[in-house]
Amino acid sequence: MSIMLKDISSQNYQAIIELELAEHQKQLVAPNVYSLAQANYEKGMTPRAIYADDTPVGFIMYISLYFENTPNKYSIFRFMIDKHYQSKGIGKQALEQCIQEISSIPDAEAIELSVPPSNTIASHFYQKFGFIKTGLIDEDGEYVFELQL
Repeated sequence: MSIMLKDISSQNYQAIIELELAEHQKQLVAPNVYSLAQANYEKGMTPRAIYADDTPVGFIMYISLYFENTPNKYSIFRFMIDKHYQSKGIGKQALEQCIQEISSIPDAEAIELSVPPSNTIASHFYQKFGFIKTGLIDEDGEYVFELQL
């Protein structure tokens, strides 16, 4: 199975909107329809569809923190894999590709993301990629993790 990140377009946005999380995960990530609207109206956001071969299976979005006075830092703002495709290694490969994509941006020095304190599975997942808990807590009460590039 080939995993790749693709642009969101008029041909695939509906499929991305229809992706679903498991019921117990829905409070952890904003709906994709909201994220796509947000990306359309807020500066610096890059939404990407996650494909397994020719099938859309997830969504990831990152943002330049240039507008928050940290010009060399990016944040993985949203990340989800459809409930039917979880536990197949897709998330791992998609995150690797997202990290590579951000790393290829000339000024990128670090990537941050946040995780709710109750989501220990996500915390361990990100730490396997080298993300380190910074000790900061964001405005939503989530732990901030950072990866130096």
